[in-house]
Amino acid sequence: MADGPDSFAGRMDRLSVIKAARARGLPARLAEEVAAVVVRSALPDERRAEVFEELVDHFQEGLAAGRTPEELIAAFGDAGRVAR
Repeated sequence: MADGPDSFAGRMDRLSVIKAARARGLPARLAEEVAAVVVRSALPDERRAEVFEELVDHFQEGLAAGRTPEELIAAFGDAGRVAR
């Protein structure tokens, strides 16, 4: 998958995660939220790639259901807490 976690090429830094989430169609604010969780987590890269996929899918579904990025972020909660 060109725009998924495989595109990180061993780098899961904030900018790489944001770019990959944006390439999957997420608005900037949601892409930043995904990056905050993925980068802060202490998980191995393989698991962080799975978390990336789950979060992108979650936010895409919310957008498709008509929810705004702000509503999705408010319902999601604190990214730091989620990353732990």
